[in-house]
Amino acid sequence: MHTEGQSGGQGSPPMGWNTWDCYGSLITEAEVRANADCLAQRLLPYGWDHVVIDINWYQPSRGLGEGLTDGGVRDRFGRYQPAPNRFPSAADGAGFRPLADFIHSRGLKFGIHIMRGVPRRAVELREPVKGTAFTTDQVADLGSVCGWNSNDYGINMNCPGGQAYYDSLLELYAAWEVDFVKADDMTRQEEIDALVCAVDKCGRPMTLSIVGINAPTPLSHPRARMYRISQDVWDQWRDPETPWCDVNDMLELAASYAPKIVEGCYPDADMLPIGRIGRNDAIGKERPTRLTPAEQTTLLTLWSIFRSPLMLGGSVVDLDDSTYSLLTNPEVLAVNQRSRGNRPLHTEAERGRLGCPACRRRCDLPGVVQPGREAAAGGSGPERDRPVRPCFRTRHVAVTCDRRFRRQDRLGSSSSWRHATTAGSQRVTCSRESTQEPVTVLTRPKV
Repeated sequence: MHTEGQSGGQGSPPMGWNTWDCYGSLITEAEVRANADCLAQRLLPYGWDHVVIDINWYQPSRGLGEGLTDGGVRDRFGRYQPAPNRFPSAADGAGFRPLADFIHSRGLKFGIHIMRGVPRRAVELREPVKGTAFTTDQVADLGSVCGWNSNDYGINMNCPGGQAYYDSLLELYAAWEVDFVKADDMTRQEEIDALVCAVDKCGRPMTLSIVGINAPTPLSHPRARMYRISQDVWDQWRDPETPWCDVNDMLELAASYAPKIVEGCYPDADMLPIGRIGRNDAIGKERPTRLTPAEQTTLLTLWSIFRSPLMLGGSVVDLDDSTYSLLTNPEVLAVNQRSRGNRPLHTEAERGRLGCPACRRRCDLPGVVQPGREAAAGGSGPERDRPVRPCFRTRHVAVTCDRRFRRQDRLGSSSSWRHATTAGSQRVTCSRESTQEPVTVLTRPKV
């Protein structure tokens, strides 16, 4: 367990809770505070330390599916403000600072979702860009609009006032003491660069999450801690009719992005749609996750060995014992936070290749490893003879770690455990179909 009660370190994948999967665009301050309290009490000791409010916190009432009205609550400089009827502490221009203070008082970090660009209504009213002689209609690119949310225009970065508008946004968020910014629809590299520049100028350290999946290829920046690589992942193992991303799809997608994992800049496999979800306007109705227990374990296994950021999507207030146990396995979380050099090393061809460009040699390990057991006879190489023990154990999924380090290291300080985890190897088996035998992925950290 993370004895310091925070994510594994400044360069580790962020962990926490995001409002979207359960509450959608209608979350209220009371719900945020209740979930933050539960997060601090139950999950913070294991490193789950972020509270992130997702899209439309500036809209007084409507969900994503409703038409444009006034474009959301704004200040006189065309910057979104929390809707006071949903976030009462934001009244009288206080913004998110009171809520951020509450979340910080619980030992947590506070984050918000933003959309690329400038509010459409601010452009129509020619509201000024703070600290400049420019107005929002002069910095807006009217030909650049998000394909699924038309509330905003992109920024024309050829206009000198374009950078100033992004600077004013991050200045505001710094005044609110925001720790984490999830920037959505970041489909143009020049606007990503402008946002990073604004973060550097704002005077407050902030974790930047880039969602640029609607570009021809997902976009990012070396200074971003995380960047999305897929459409939204919901609680379905495989559904050919869905516009979203299946958990099954992520097996191959994660393999393809494994060579791109860089310490401090992580491919993001999206939120964990487990627990109580669906109280939103994106998909379905309020429900417990539709993933089976084995599928949920496979999901968290894959996210951990892939070192994806871990953002719980389900309600923390309604966290059941089974989900809690899944989220608080200290050894699996250590793989996510502290392992190195993770990559697919072997897959079973007849079940569908999970190949990774980083693995260019033929691997001669057997194709199937039973949960909690070493490979059957016929394997070769040093991996075959390593003693293992399970971290997760279910009918279809197991995570095992190398046990070559000394017993006193295993039972010693958190720094000893970090060293042992980094120096060892982890064998992980992931089921491609919840009704089939597991497919083996071996991650071998650098020596």
